[in-house]
Amino acid sequence: MNGLIELGNLYFPDSQVRWPESWWSLENEANFQLRFQELLHSELSSQHPLWGLKPVVLAKNMDELIVHLSDGNFAVVHIIGSGKVDQFPEKYPSTYFFKSLDELQSYLDDEA
Repeated sequence: MNGLIELGNLYFPDSQVRWPESWWSLENEANFQLRFQELLHSELSSQHPLWGLKPVVLAKNMDELIVHLSDGNFAVVHIIGSGKVDQFPEKYPSTYFFKSLDELQSYLDDEA
């Protein structure tokens, strides 16, 4: 899984995110973090923009995941839920990148 983090190396960054009620932080939920990480891995291919950034799932809402990236940034991923790579692997699952924790927090605050 060159472009993805090994499942045994999951972590939670020190970043202090204020999660709105609609988001479920997986900080103390290792089993659920692993499940959602496996789902994310199953939907990504080497053609996806997240490939190589080793995304780690931090939180979930209805059908989106917040991930921390190996470059220190964050992204929100709209998971498909199929458990397989989409026919348009460079586009789906759709992903929006944040260049900082402040950008992510602003997005979450606007959602609340």
